[in-house]
Amino acid sequence: MDKILEKYRSKLISEVNNKIPLFDKLSTHEAKILAVLQDPGHSGAEKSGTCSIDNNDPTALKQKEILSKLKINRRDVLFWNFYASYGIKISKLKIEDKIFWANKLNDLVNLLPKLVCIVPLGNISWDGFKYFPNDKMIRLFFGPHPSRRSMMQPGFEERLILTWEKVKNII
Repeated sequence: MDKILEKYRSKLISEVNNKIPLFDKLSTHEAKILAVLQDPGHSGAEKSGTCSIDNNDPTALKQKEILSKLKINRRDVLFWNFYASYGIKISKLKIEDKIFWANKLNDLVNLLPKLVCIVPLGNISWDGFKYFPNDKMIRLFFGPHPSRRSMMQPGFEERLILTWEKVKNII
């Protein structure tokens, strides 16, 4: 695993005193794209312990399918969660909690020297970005959450693909 990402994860574990998934084994701090989902709960990451598009769940499979279809090198994409810890009750979060997680994500962004853009996926992730400092002034491209339920909404799959097409055009 990438030493810089693992150091970030270890520090985060010590700060939140809770379990945090591993980064995907192909993830690197040299990624050009940061894809940010909401949290690792109720997903393949909860079973595997890893935030990865190799997980056996509809969200991971949809992301893998789109990256493959658009020929986006998965090593260019770092997948993570806005609320990175397991066991978070999102509906119970206070503004201070959202600010905390936004700052933790900003810390990660500041470790990524080749980052070109961030892709918040889903409304919960997007909502957290209201509190994101964005020290490096990185471009944001919102996309719908790639879950099975979200993809069943009219136009959402097309919107998600369009988001990734826009991202591909700038990297």
